[in-house]
Amino acid sequence: MAQIDTAQTFADGNTVNAAALNNMVDQATALEGIIEDQIDLGGGAIDAINDELLIRDASAAGNKLRRAKISKLPVGGTVTSVAMTATPTTVFDIAVTGPTAAVAIALTLDQQAPNTVLAGPASGTGAATPGFRTLSPADVSISSHNIPVFDIDPRLSNIFSKTLTDNVSHVLTFVLDSGASGQRIMVWVQRGGTSDTADLNWVAAGGNIYWPNGTQPQLTDGNGRIDIFEFLCFGSNRYYGIRWGVNMQL
Repeated sequence: MAQIDTAQTFADGNTVNAAALNNMVDQATALEGIIEDQIDLGGGAIDAINDELLIRDASAAGNKLRRAKISKLPVGGTVTSVAMTATPTTVFDIAVTGPTAAVAIALTLDQQAPNTVLAGPASGTGAATPGFRTLSPADVSISSHNIPVFDIDPRLSNIFSKTLTDNVSHVLTFVLDSGASGQRIMVWVQRGGTSDTADLNWVAAGGNIYWPNGTQPQLTDGNGRIDIFEFLCFGSNRYYGIRWGVNMQL
């Protein structure tokens, strides 16, 4: 707020009136620094703290002018209390040190029972705040993944499927790649052609597949026949393989 001096000209003439002096907004707090560009008019040094403002009291009869002191903005202070909560309380723990001007807040995980995981509701229906619980069968149910071309990527699923449609005799090479140690991979293959007599060749990219008696099993002959293969990964692209579903039909 700039000072009003004798050189001030108002829109309604050279009259200093209440409306012109009302430079405050409703319910505002005038803080230190609101008085600016003051000059010494012969009264000594300007005191930005103790100088006063004229404001219009609109609630008073006749719109009276009143003097107002400027409030000095408090500097500094001390934190006296800090309160925080974490949800759910069975998962998180909050530790607050202080309170002082510098408050330290540490968020940690609560200790949990062995062999539990942080997951949503075990029912598998609806949404809810997650908590620690044991795994349910629904937690590890993974949809079957159709094999593109003949490449099998165990990072996409644990269960793979492939329907053959060629009516020719040839060798199909399935390539397993990027399996994790301990991962079990199921692959079911169905003959879809009426005279398909394709044989299989299983390969582990940069590794090996070990079969019972060292012999790769082949597909069952016949349209619609299904064979199921299982692979157990025990290292970097190293697998034990077995065929346990033979001559199955949908």
